[in-house]
Amino acid sequence: MAVTLAIVAFAFFGAEVDANGSLILGNKGSLALIAANAYVFCFNFSWGGPVMWVMLGEMFPNQIRGSGLAVAGGSAMDGKFCHNHYFSYFTCFYWTRSGLWLLCIERRCVNNLCR
Repeated sequence: MAVTLAIVAFAFFGAEVDANGSLILGNKGSLALIAANAYVFCFNFSWGGPVMWVMLGEMFPNQIRGSGLAVAGGSAMDGKFCHNHYFSYFTCFYWTRSGLWLLCIERRCVNNLCR
């Protein structure tokens, strides 16, 4: 997932801005589209998608499964909310180019912590 985000960041980093403030990706537009779709594909088959819910249902003993699933699921949703909420500030403050690089670095750090 970090690789696909790095490819998207690379495509946007070389983009030019026209007079209206729109990004012009040029030849890298299709590369950014394919990498973004690959990110979504990988996300849907990893911890963000169904794998997380299967693992959470199996990792707790029966006596505390309900409570453990509630706390772990709530924490995962809180993390996703913070990630999605604050990324808009990254893109507004750092513009799309740097915001995507920050997201790529953040994803790599999260992946390393979850191992």
